[in-house]
Amino acid sequence: MTQAAATALDPREVLQADATSKEPIIAKRLLRFCSARTRDPQRAKDAAGDAVLLVLAGVGWHRWVYDGKREPAASLLMHLCDLAKDVLKQERNRAATWREVEGDPERDAAAPDSKPRPGEMPAEWAKQDEAMRHARMVMDRLDEDARTMLRVESESEDDLDATALADRLGWTVKQVYRARERVVYHRDQVRREASQKKGGGA
Repeated sequence: MTQAAATALDPREVLQADATSKEPIIAKRLLRFCSARTRDPQRAKDAAGDAVLLVLAGVGWHRWVYDGKREPAASLLMHLCDLAKDVLKQERNRAATWREVEGDPERDAAAPDSKPRPGEMPAEWAKQDEAMRHARMVMDRLDEDARTMLRVESESEDDLDATALADRLGWTVKQVYRARERVVYHRDQVRREASQKKGGGA
């Protein structure tokens, strides 16, 4: 494979190919990576999902460029782990700041009991596979402005309100609200379609 062909690989295609392969590795190993660092199933799922969204947004260092040195799935997995590690680092920084100001009793109390029980991980992997598929579907439906907004929100160490986000993007507050509405709309659509496929109705 030439360097030009290698770098042109789309992470969406690699994720899809891995998910439908006989021995998928990305979802399972990414979730295991996050779980080892959080000991919290929900936080691990959130970090893995955020990493997938960042690589699909493909902006700045979040963009995955295949170097051709290993299998595409293994290369993408390593990049996703780097993204997840950064996501968790930012989360820890925010949590530390919050505890300094007011404390975080719910998270502190839940941590000791949050370690996955034996036999629980396979189910978590299946859920993560589904979450990754949904994330890809949402990103595919979003326009470039909405993707940019999600990227800026995810990279920020602070919780940005509409005014602060508008300042970062050079938008009006109304544009931020409209972009958020599009994100919510497409997320709801993807969830509704998934529910209908499972027989959950409209």
